Amino acid sequence: MTPNQLFHLLSVRYNPPEKKQRIIITSFFRQFIDDTKAGKRKSNNKLRIKADSIKSYGSTLRSFEKFEEYIGKSYYLNNVSQQLIEDYEDYLSNIQGLALNTKSTYLKKFGLMIDYAIENKLIDKGIELNWKGMLGSENSDSIYLTDNEIEDMMSHNEFSNPTYEVVRDLFIAACKTGLRYSDFSNLTQEQIRNGNIYVLQTKTKAKVTIPIHPIAQRIFDKYSAGFPPCPTNQPFNDYLKEIGKKIPSLKTEFLKKITRGGQVQVEKYEKWQLLQSHTARRTYCTLEHMKGTPIFTIMAISGHKDVKVFKNYVKSNGEENADIMRNAWRERGEI
Repeated sequence: MTPNQLFHLLSVRYNPPEKKQRIIITSFFRQFIDDTKAGKRKSNNKLRIKADSIKSYGSTLRSFEKFEEYIGKSYYLNNVSQQLIEDYEDYLSNIQGLALNTKSTYLKKFGLMIDYAIENKLIDKGIELNWKGMLGSENSDSIYLTDNEIEDMMSHNEFSNPTYEVVRDLFIAACKTGLRYSDFSNLTQEQIRNGNIYVLQTKTKAKVTIPIHPIAQRIFDKYSAGFPPCPTNQPFNDYLKEIGKKIPSLKTEFLKKITRGGQVQVEKYEKWQLLQSHTARRTYCTLEHMKGTPIFTIMAISGHKDVKVFKNYVKSNGEENADIMRNAWRERGEI
């Protein structure tokens, strides 16, 4: 063996293995989001992740970036530990003061990112993380509109911007059809025929047939030549609040119970401040339920598959439930 051959052999035998590249968590989180969007990362049942779910990944990433700014350091994947999780949870709860549902969503998405890193062998598979006591959910107080409030909104005709009128009309149509924003924002006249709306729901891919309420029909007739473009969801919500602020009946006080930092708080709002596109779907489910439409009929039209999830949409208050009970007694001749 020549000296050169011996040197090469010793170099191969004793050369220390390369250290794994240290990967910044936020950089990997962006890759996690990109891979999910591209369909490289799929759900447990091997389906592509829905766009609505991916939105919350971006919010989680931004919240973790703010956490790093607060702590004053950047974290790497090899820093993932029980302590890091607990520090992040404490920041979300006690520094940002997030509601329980929002905090839990961020932690769950952060956990999915960790799982993806483990799957890609960037974090030790044997790592043990205890999420107990950090996650939870609550049926948050949310508004719906009464028939009188819907009528008040229909009667409002002072619009500084023509887009506001489109927002008002689509929102009210959704209050009477139960359509999600993703469906009513893309509604076409071709979907409206024989007194029904025929929809392949964007979120669930379920086919639903929705009977058209007379109020919704008035709106559809108004746009018989075609619906104007609908603003994206966030501007839609902003415009909706601007409209609601001008309607006296929506200036009533609404008390919203919410858990922040492990404490139940009661926050005061005027009803218009809580308006958003999803209020329409909640309004539809609540009003139909209060008027006696069978739950499974409403679910067939709204596209709900789970009774428990559906019940979260029904927001009638104590006085309204008491009135419903009295009406039932009257119908039975008990009073």
